[in-house]
Amino acid sequence: MKRPLRHHLIRAAVLELYAAVRVDGALADRALERLLKREKNLFSAERRAIGEDLFLLLRRERFLDFALRLDPARVPSQKTLFDARYAALRRLQGDSLDRIACDPSLRARLAELPHELPDGLPTLDRVALIGSIPNELAARLIADLGETDALGFAQSLLERAPLTIRANALKTTRDDLRRVLRCEGIESMPTVHAPHGLTVRGFPRLTDTSAFDDGLFEIQDEGSQLLAHLVGALPGERVVDACAGAGGKTLALSAQMADRGALLAFDVDAARLKNLTRRANRAGVHAIQSRAIPEDFDAACHAPKLRGRCDRVLIDAPCSGLGVLRRAPDARYRLSASCFDDFAARQSALLDRLCELTRPGGRLVYATCSLARVENEAVVERFLASRPDFSLIDAATLLPDSARGLVKDGFFKPLPHRDGCDGFFGAAMERS
Repeated sequence: MKRPLRHHLIRAAVLELYAAVRVDGALADRALERLLKREKNLFSAERRAIGEDLFLLLRRERFLDFALRLDPARVPSQKTLFDARYAALRRLQGDSLDRIACDPSLRARLAELPHELPDGLPTLDRVALIGSIPNELAARLIADLGETDALGFAQSLLERAPLTIRANALKTTRDDLRRVLRCEGIESMPTVHAPHGLTVRGFPRLTDTSAFDDGLFEIQDEGSQLLAHLVGALPGERVVDACAGAGGKTLALSAQMADRGALLAFDVDAARLKNLTRRANRAGVHAIQSRAIPEDFDAACHAPKLRGRCDRVLIDAPCSGLGVLRRAPDARYRLSASCFDDFAARQSALLDRLCELTRPGGRLVYATCSLARVENEAVVERFLASRPDFSLIDAATLLPDSARGLVKDGFFKPLPHRDGCDGFFGAAMERS
């Protein structure tokens, strides 16, 4: 017998989490995880509903204010504002007025709540309200992507990103992995652009599968998989992943190299590198050498024996994360107008210092998960102007045939609404 949902518990949990994110600056996924561990009496359906409603609130915040005709600055308290937004969300989801807890003064507005934006709104307002992003960010998207793609990207922020995995070529093939997962009750489809990828239907707990325990796959977005193709690492080479993080791209590079050669994983966060070690052990990778580096790492000072001797260098630079906002709906509220220039300055400094690892004739790849031109093309153009010993390689010549349509002006530039994967930027350069 199906148990009825206890909506009062769901509402209390959602509003508690929403306040933690929007007032206290908590990360939404971690706050949700902590609450679900604490509230052990919740049914599984209630747990799902809490997560879904929290992320919908974050994705639709500005539209909800617009639909309610609310000016947040004029609402008497944050609690009143948050209650109103959640009431509007429940109304948009089809709840009747008598089931929605809200201030009586809002009932007339909830009764006539619009589901869509009216025609005739300026493009900037449409982008900002659809994507629930600040006007300054909407203006940047329009300037960098054009009106059509800015609107498309804003629309993609309303959706949950697909669950994509990469078959570990050291242990299996994509087709064999698909059969193994089907035996565990998980259906998947081959990715459109990445040759080793599968898009999983639904959102099952993949880490509970035997295939995961056996190291047959890694969870990795299709665009991220393709960035590794720009590097094109070969068996026996010396390759550096200079901002390795938890190592998703590092592991993809190890498969390209058939686990032969020297694969150096650098990062300033030693804890994340420990996570990479665990993942590498599960994947059956032995060629990775991880190393924590200082923030001001300079090849000449900190790695003189590697300077000018590495065949491939990947710099997946820290960035605004604009291209992956649909994976972290709360991240949009942590972006400021100044953060893009701040990131660009750090990215340029990283590129200037780490490029020295590349040997003559070797390949340097600069990548971000941002869509902002100031973090992408502008950084590369400045670098190439100052370093005539590096030249741009057309990314289309390095990618699988199925992915060459994701290249513009020689740069790898997929977009979520157009290409299905996260938004990335990649520039491949050769040192003469």
